[in-house]
Amino acid sequence: MKEFLALTAIAALGLLALAAVLQALRLLLALREAGKLDAAYDAERTRLQDERDRLLNHLREVHFDHQTGKLDVHDFSQLSDRYANEAAVVLDALERLDARHAGLAEART
Repeated sequence: MKEFLALTAIAALGLLALAAVLQALRLLLALREAGKLDAAYDAERTRLQDERDRLLNHLREVHFDHQTGKLDVHDFSQLSDRYANEAAVVLDALERLDARHAGLAEART
Protein backbone atom coordinates (compact mmCIF):
# COMPACT_ATOMS: atom_id res chain seq x y z
CA MET A 1 0.00 0.00 0.00
CA LYS A 2 2.83 2.39 0.87
CA GLU A 3 4.47 1.63 -2.47
CA PHE A 4 1.24 2.40 -4.28
CA LEU A 5 0.88 5.74 -2.48
CA ALA A 6 4.51 6.59 -3.21
CA LEU A 7 4.09 5.75 -6.91
CA THR A 8 0.85 7.78 -7.02
CA ALA A 9 2.60 10.73 -5.41
CA ILE A 10 5.50 10.48 -7.87
CA ALA A 11 3.08 10.25 -10.80
CA ALA A 12 1.13 13.26 -9.51
CA LEU A 13 4.33 15.27 -9.13
CA GLY A 14 5.37 14.23 -12.64
CA LEU A 15 2.03 15.39 -14.03
CA LEU A 16 2.32 18.69 -12.18
CA ALA A 17 5.82 19.19 -13.55
CA LEU A 18 4.63 18.35 -17.06
CA ALA A 19 1.74 20.81 -16.72
CA ALA A 20 4.16 23.51 -15.57
CA VAL A 21 6.45 22.86 -18.55
CA LEU A 22 3.51 22.93 -20.97
CA GLN A 23 2.25 26.18 -19.45
CA ALA A 24 5.71 27.74 -19.79
CA LEU A 25 5.90 26.64 -23.43
CA ARG A 26 2.43 28.06 -24.07
CA LEU A 27 3.51 31.36 -22.55
CA LEU A 28 6.71 31.45 -24.62
CA LEU A 29 4.76 30.76 -27.82
CA ALA A 30 2.25 33.50 -26.95
CA LEU A 31 5.09 35.95 -26.33
CA ARG A 32 6.69 35.03 -29.64
CA GLU A 33 3.37 35.51 -31.46
CA ALA A 34 2.85 38.84 -29.69
CA GLY A 35 6.29 39.92 -30.88
CA LYS A 36 5.34 39.06 -34.47
CA LEU A 37 2.11 41.01 -34.13
CA ASP A 38 3.96 43.99 -32.69
CA ALA A 39 6.48 43.90 -35.53
CA ALA A 40 3.68 43.75 -38.13
CA TYR A 41 1.89 46.62 -36.39
CA ASP A 42 5.07 48.73 -36.34
CA ALA A 43 5.73 48.05 -40.04
CA GLU A 44 2.18 48.90 -41.10
CA ARG A 45 2.08 52.01 -38.91
CA THR A 46 5.35 53.23 -40.41
CA ARG A 47 4.03 52.59 -43.93
CA LEU A 48 0.84 54.54 -43.19
CA GLN A 49 2.74 57.40 -41.56
CA ASP A 50 5.04 57.63 -44.59
CA GLU A 51 2.02 57.73 -46.89
CA ARG A 52 0.40 60.41 -44.71
CA ASP A 53 3.57 62.50 -44.81
CA ARG A 54 3.83 62.10 -48.59
CA LEU A 55 0.26 63.28 -49.08
CA LEU A 56 0.68 66.23 -46.72
CA ASN A 57 3.79 67.27 -48.64
CA HIS A 58 1.82 67.09 -51.88
CA LEU A 59 -0.87 69.29 -50.33
CA ARG A 60 1.74 71.85 -49.28
CA GLU A 61 3.25 71.84 -52.77
CA VAL A 62 -0.16 72.27 -54.39
CA HIS A 63 -0.95 75.23 -52.13
CA PHE A 64 2.46 76.77 -52.82
CA ASP A 65 2.11 76.26 -56.58
CA HIS A 66 -1.33 77.87 -56.48
CA GLN A 67 -0.06 80.85 -54.45
CA THR A 68 2.82 81.40 -56.87
CA GLY A 69 0.54 81.16 -59.90
CA LYS A 70 1.81 77.82 -61.23
CA LEU A 71 -1.63 76.23 -60.76
CA ASP A 72 -4.95 77.70 -61.79
CA VAL A 73 -7.99 77.49 -59.52
CA HIS A 74 -9.43 74.44 -61.29
CA ASP A 75 -6.23 72.35 -61.08
CA PHE A 76 -5.61 73.52 -57.53
CA SER A 77 -9.11 72.48 -56.49
CA GLN A 78 -8.84 69.06 -58.11
CA LEU A 79 -5.40 68.26 -56.72
CA SER A 80 -6.13 69.67 -53.30
CA ASP A 81 -9.36 67.66 -53.01
CA ARG A 82 -7.65 64.50 -54.23
CA TYR A 83 -4.75 64.70 -51.79
CA ALA A 84 -6.98 65.73 -48.89
CA ASN A 85 -9.33 62.79 -49.53
CA GLU A 86 -6.42 60.35 -49.79
CA ALA A 87 -4.92 61.74 -46.59
CA ALA A 88 -8.26 61.33 -44.80
CA VAL A 89 -8.35 57.66 -45.83
CA VAL A 90 -4.81 57.13 -44.53
CA LEU A 91 -5.58 58.92 -41.24
CA ASP A 92 -8.66 56.74 -40.81
CA ALA A 93 -6.56 53.63 -41.47
CA LEU A 94 -4.04 54.78 -38.85
CA GLU A 95 -6.80 55.25 -36.28
CA ARG A 96 -8.28 51.80 -36.99
CA LEU A 97 -4.83 50.18 -36.85
CA ASP A 98 -4.06 51.83 -33.51
CA ALA A 99 -7.47 50.80 -32.11
CA ARG A 100 -6.96 47.17 -33.18
CA HIS A 101 -3.48 47.13 -31.70
CA ALA A 102 -4.70 48.65 -28.42
CA GLY A 103 -7.46 46.03 -28.28
CA LEU A 104 -4.98 43.21 -28.81
CA ALA A 105 -2.63 44.65 -26.21
CA GLU A 106 -5.49 44.93 -23.71
CA ALA A 107 -6.55 41.34 -24.42
CA ARG A 108 -3.01 40.13 -23.67
CA THR A 109 -3.05 41.54 -20.16
